[in-house]
Amino acid sequence: MKMKKLVLAIALGALSSGAMAQELPPLPVDKGVRIGKLDNGLTYYIRHNAYPEHQADFYIAQKVGSIQEEDNQCGLAHFLEHMCFNGTKHFPGNNLISYLETIGVKFGQNLNAYTSVDETVYNITNVPTMRQGAVDSCLLVLSDWAGALTLDKKEIDKERGVIHEEWRVRTGAQMRIIEKILPKLYPGSKYANRLPIGKMSIVDNFPAKDLRKYYQKWYRPDLQGIVVVGDVDVDHIEAKIKELFGGYKVAKNAAERVYFPVADNDDMIVASGQDKEQTNIVACVMFKHSVTPDSAKNNVAYIIERYYQSIISSMMSSRFQEMSQNPDVPFVYAGLSNGGFLLSNRTKEAVEINAVAKEGKLEDCYKTIYREVLRMWKHGFNAAEYDRARKDYLGGLERSYTNRNKQENNSYTGAYIRNFLSCEPILSIEDRYSLLTNIAPQIPVEAINEYCKMLFNPTADKNMVVMSLLPEKEGVNYPDDESLKETLKSVRNEDLTAWVDNSKNEPLISQMPAEGKIVKEEKADYDFKVWTLSNGCKVYVRKTDFKDNEVRFAAVSHGGESMYDTNEINTINLFDQGINASGLGNFSNLELQKALSGKQVNVGVNMSTNKESISGTSTPKDLETMFQMTYLYFTNVKADPVNYASEMSTLHTVIANRAANPMTAFNDSITKTLYDNNPRIQNLTAEMIKKADYNRMLEIQKERFANAADFHFVVIGNFEEDSLKSYVQKYIASLPASKDREKAIDRKLYTHKGVRSNIFKRKMEIPQATTALVWMAPCEYNTRNRLLANIAGQILSKRCLDEIREKNGKSYSPSAASGVSFDFKPEARIQIFTASNPDGYEETVNQLKEILKGMTEKVDQIELDKVKEFLIKDNKQSLKNNNYWLSLMTDKLLYGFDVRTDFDKVIKSITTDDIKSFTKSVIDANNMIEVVMIPE
Repeated sequence: MKMKKLVLAIALGALSSGAMAQELPPLPVDKGVRIGKLDNGLTYYIRHNAYPEHQADFYIAQKVGSIQEEDNQCGLAHFLEHMCFNGTKHFPGNNLISYLETIGVKFGQNLNAYTSVDETVYNITNVPTMRQGAVDSCLLVLSDWAGALTLDKKEIDKERGVIHEEWRVRTGAQMRIIEKILPKLYPGSKYANRLPIGKMSIVDNFPAKDLRKYYQKWYRPDLQGIVVVGDVDVDHIEAKIKELFGGYKVAKNAAERVYFPVADNDDMIVASGQDKEQTNIVACVMFKHSVTPDSAKNNVAYIIERYYQSIISSMMSSRFQEMSQNPDVPFVYAGLSNGGFLLSNRTKEAVEINAVAKEGKLEDCYKTIYREVLRMWKHGFNAAEYDRARKDYLGGLERSYTNRNKQENNSYTGAYIRNFLSCEPILSIEDRYSLLTNIAPQIPVEAINEYCKMLFNPTADKNMVVMSLLPEKEGVNYPDDESLKETLKSVRNEDLTAWVDNSKNEPLISQMPAEGKIVKEEKADYDFKVWTLSNGCKVYVRKTDFKDNEVRFAAVSHGGESMYDTNEINTINLFDQGINASGLGNFSNLELQKALSGKQVNVGVNMSTNKESISGTSTPKDLETMFQMTYLYFTNVKADPVNYASEMSTLHTVIANRAANPMTAFNDSITKTLYDNNPRIQNLTAEMIKKADYNRMLEIQKERFANAADFHFVVIGNFEEDSLKSYVQKYIASLPASKDREKAIDRKLYTHKGVRSNIFKRKMEIPQATTALVWMAPCEYNTRNRLLANIAGQILSKRCLDEIREKNGKSYSPSAASGVSFDFKPEARIQIFTASNPDGYEETVNQLKEILKGMTEKVDQIELDKVKEFLIKDNKQSLKNNNYWLSLMTDKLLYGFDVRTDFDKVIKSITTDDIKSFTKSVIDANNMIEVVMIPE
């Protein structure tokens, strides 16, 4: 520990031996947040933030999770989380959810919670603050959660079925494997048997009084933190917190909140497990190390140490990414990170290398990733890769700093919750930026390399943990744990040389194009301007101040996949992956990634059913780079067959075991049933990858992007107009263009007509019935029909949730949605999805159909008003979003749709009779598919 402090001191320039971490200056707390503590121990954080206007987020965090459970309580912490939505003192029964919906707060989206091993956190977000009563009511909800749950026995018994269905849905292959091997990963530790979902034998049978006792024992003010951030009166919020929470008491004999330590291991721990539904070969190597004590986090040394760890993770992951571009490497993905060791975030950390191995390459994968960690540890990083990683890190800081005055509420709430739960510092954006932009450039790569050796030691067995999560397949054998241990030890004896870094130092565009001109400027829809260029291109621009650090761009054109016959479908389906895996100009894909280090810019190509596009994002500072990349995607995509082969190898590995997951068969069945097994609409297979032609993709790219004037160019964000004009004239007006225009071809990608049922059986490790019901009807695409469909879908989803989950406990998350497509034959669709107990699934399916039928007979004004309130609130929030306006404008230019201008007028005009009529029209079209998967 002393040597680690010395390295940090060197980074600070404090070379004296007395410059220990505890003597470094404390970190300043962000002055924008008011932090207080009541006499009973409850902590609160309040911040006024007017971005977005008239909205606020409310959180209550509990320093309690599944680790507090005794052996006969496994699952109670998570069960208690559910009960917070099933009756409180001031909101009995389902009234809490019902009330919040009246102010535009949607359950699941704005109203939610999670339980983990060490914490439970509840949230009410995007709350409208124009009415003080709504704000006060949200605080009242938090207060009830803190100490006034009813925990009615009938409600508890109803919720048992819901949680059982959640266990059925969420206990996938990977979770089943981890649950089996946790005792080996945590020998003699409570963490070995404390997954939050718990044990169903306990969930199904515990007495209600046990849950009440658990609640009274652990939900208390000294373990609770309140966070309120948004467009609120801070003084008023503070006064209400004191009023509502001040009366809660902590018992004199209150149980101690213990953070259970995780012991070091002298010998290497190797644990592996298999499951028939596991789809990836996951290889993981971890090196455990001590956590930083909470008392040592509030100083500069801790921030620098986190900088070290972030940089190390970035550089090592970049090495793995570079290796993955070789198709012969034994993994499809590998990355390094530092954080909590598996479940024990608070008491043990680990340097962790995660990889997904290729088929039959598990042992080679382990040897390769371990070898690279040893290479890094022995020889360190070099100056060039450190320079790139540092540029990326500082670029991210700069992006945040530039947008410091327009941070959304969730950028603050997360930091305050982490401060409460684990004493993470609360630095202002300005202070963090100032600190790290001054210190990071002074930290040499030698300091990073020295710190690596102090953080962990990969050359020894001590604290080394190896974990494999494997598909169980007949005839496939994996190395046993002991032989894998010996394989890894053998790598330590290899004579490793230092990493060789290669990069290209030249401009993205070797020869600048001859500039064109802006020949006309006019006004356009949605407060855009349109610039007509000398080559015939039109560029639509709108300057906004929604985000100070963001510019968004799109170029869209008719055509897409529809321009090619079905015999080229394999190549077309992989076009995006192939082109985005290619290089630009003189740069291979890898060289391009390195050349873009430090730049906050992203540009990519997409070809969909009826259009092709280039889209990008950047900061104002990197705007020219975004336009340079766009120019190259039009004129000079560089073939990179090595990286393409690697991408296809990765895809092949991803889908190799996909069939092991029953949901693959279910999703394939929906696609085939809905589109009558149309060969142009198929899920990816190994045979498709094999038949795809990369050279043909490059030809198609040239064909689709040969005529820039056939594209609509749209730019929105915080740019300087003179600079933007310069880039447009240089990189867009110079593109090759003609007067030719294309339209997409109708390839008849129509949905099934009539009624069709597809009920099939599938082997499953945990039996469940999975159901998809879809109704379709011809429907004009316009603002009114879009809103009718959206509202109908949300009302239907709420009814399914109330009936199937809350009343009957048959499913954890039944859901419904409705929308209108705008293809060659526009149609409305209503769909319902649920996973449930296979026993009596027919009754569940029939009940879902009856719920939909009921919407043709009765829609209550109150449920309509709730959805309208949510949509109006959501729409207002969208008006401050660059991507919203970008999508609106591109749709208007491509298809002539205007779904914005009459939004307010149309949504106010919609009645309950309109919803009933819309629903009836879709059902009466008599086009419906039913897909149900049940266990063998």
